[in-house]
Amino acid sequence: MIPMRLSLTPCLIGAAASLALLGPLSSLAATPTTVSVRVTETKVTVSPNGASPGRIAFAIRNAGIRAHVVFVDGHATKPIRPGATVRLVVSVAKAGKVSLTSTTPGEATKHVTAVLTVAAVPNSDVGLGVFVQAGCGGCHSLKAAQAAGIIGPDFDVAKPSIARVVDRVTNGFKGMPPFLESLTTEEIAEVAEFVYESTH
Repeated sequence: MIPMRLSLTPCLIGAAASLALLGPLSSLAATPTTVSVRVTETKVTVSPNGASPGRIAFAIRNAGIRAHVVFVDGHATKPIRPGATVRLVVSVAKAGKVSLTSTTPGEATKHVTAVLTVAAVPNSDVGLGVFVQAGCGGCHSLKAAQAAGIIGPDFDVAKPSIARVVDRVTNGFKGMPPFLESLTTEEIAEVAEFVYESTH
């Protein structure tokens, strides 16, 4: 039997190295956005007052003098004693308004509310995941992705526009192959946004 020789392209080697540094892609997607909530008998405050769709972890602190139950998008906490903080993770599938309502046990008719705005903003974790999965770090350098490729342009120096990245990834350029068949247009847009936001 003739032994088979396997070779890895620089891009694949770079992708493997990036995966080793960053860990499983699923762990990136699983990390929720944290939103701090402060409740009293007269007010609910939310900080920051905005998030992107996905898993949102509400860190809810009772700064009042009575126990509170907080309702978020159909989910409820157990009674939170004064001075205590609880964590409630809620999955929000799309952009819109998420209502937070705080009541005191036994007085459901008395409540205070706040609204969290969920906007469809670019998710840097998604763009990073595409960057790693496609093996971009095998050829390109980008500090935000812990990539140190030397075959293609150093993104931290070149600082390409979103349109330039979309064009190069879609159509290829010189020695770079096109990725239109292996990446969706949404993934190309995400990685372009990630590269741009990481270098500007």
